[in-house]
Amino acid sequence: MYGRRFPLYSKWLRGASKDDKRQAALLRSYRFHRFLPARVKVLDEAEFGGGVFVTVSVRRLQGSN
Repeated sequence: MYGRRFPLYSKWLRGASKDDKRQAALLRSYRFHRFLPARVKVLDEAEFGGGVFVTVSVRRLQGSN
């Protein structure tokens, strides 16, 4: 999924050159994390004014993660 969004990432993982293989080894050492928040708090002073927080609950559609 990440490679579809960032094609260069996929290119490095499939690359045959020495530089691509080195880059692929570095990229494989990273771990992906998935965050599924239940609540989000936003501070946007330009939009809502100083010291105004907007807090929302996150509802998930059934069957989505």
